[in-house]
Amino acid sequence: IKQMIQWPTELQCEQLDQAFGKWTDPLFPHVLFVIDGTEIKVRKSWINGKLTNINYSGKKKQYSRNVLLVVRLDGYIVYVSVDSSK
Repeated sequence: IKQMIQWPTELQCEQLDQAFGKWTDPLFPHVLFVIDGTEIKVRKSWINGKLTNINYSGKKKQYSRNVLLVVRLDGYIVYVSVDSSK
């Protein structure tokens, strides 16, 4: 995981601040985006008249889909995940 997720260098932070600085918040310097995920409750899945566990969440003990959002601090949605439905 260390090869995939890394903190930006000071130079990269400066470049990001220049590119996205107009959306930053003085209370959160160097914070450009907010990332959040949630499970959205959905109906049970039926295939050919049979109940499936495709959307069943063992964590929530309900049928749900996972969604991930990346939002700029001004509220602009940058990314919405596409759930692969397991």
